[in-house]
Amino acid sequence: MRFSFLLAIVLCCFPFAAMPFSTTNLLLNPGAEENSLTNWTPGGVSNPRVDNGSFDPGINPHSGTNDFLAGTGSAGSLSQTVALVGNQGVTAGAIDGGGLLAYVSFWEQGLNQGSSSDDAYVSLVFMGATSNSISTWASPEIDSHDLTWSNYSAYLPIPTGTRFIQYNMNFVRHVGSDLDAFIDDNLLSVTDTGPSSALPVLYISAAPTSALVYWPTQNADGFVLVQKTNLAATSWTTVSTPVTTLNGTNQVPVSPLLKNQFFRLYHP
Repeated sequence: MRFSFLLAIVLCCFPFAAMPFSTTNLLLNPGAEENSLTNWTPGGVSNPRVDNGSFDPGINPHSGTNDFLAGTGSAGSLSQTVALVGNQGVTAGAIDGGGLLAYVSFWEQGLNQGSSSDDAYVSLVFMGATSNSISTWASPEIDSHDLTWSNYSAYLPIPTGTRFIQYNMNFVRHVGSDLDAFIDDNLLSVTDTGPSSALPVLYISAAPTSALVYWPTQNADGFVLVQKTNLAATSWTTVSTPVTTLNGTNQVPVSPLLKNQFFRLYHP
């Protein structure tokens, strides 16, 4: 599924619109930046661990200095259970009213080993007050083995009676003796709006010769900023200026301004 948003530069300032209810990341140590498996429970036989880009040359963390590595063996997992009620304003009434969604996102990469590669996926277990399983969900196995990280994200209705969510990273070996699958930047949040209205909105603060294009970081994983100068043209160009994150927004300065300049957020 592809989403995009169009923004034309104008010389004025746009305030932020009111954001829907959405928590920040409920996971602790989501990208192994504590340099340990703190808050994660290992499972399986592969002995998952923290990697800093040294296990497989060329596979570096998606962000920061660390990521999660599957290890060796046929399969492995890392799990974390999150309590919902009272966590960043989540209430039992909102859950049981059927109005909340879980937003999950993660990045995966594996080692290119010819015709096959080791993969990884994320699964969720929605649990009740006594940690009983209500329902489960799993993403597809993600196969990204060209030295490029791939993002997967999804919105999932939270079942009535849910009080905990168990978030699981799952690693699967398909070739070789090592399990060369990596996951980074895990995200689990709760929102009260679906994907059509919870997608990131693009804003601009403009002056006569420069501008700042920015959008909220929440629910923005996998989006890239693209531009063109003629709306009749069919192709868009990825903006090469690095994105800076500040105060919960992704920001890209634009200078100098062109006479006609159009921007949008694009999710491949």
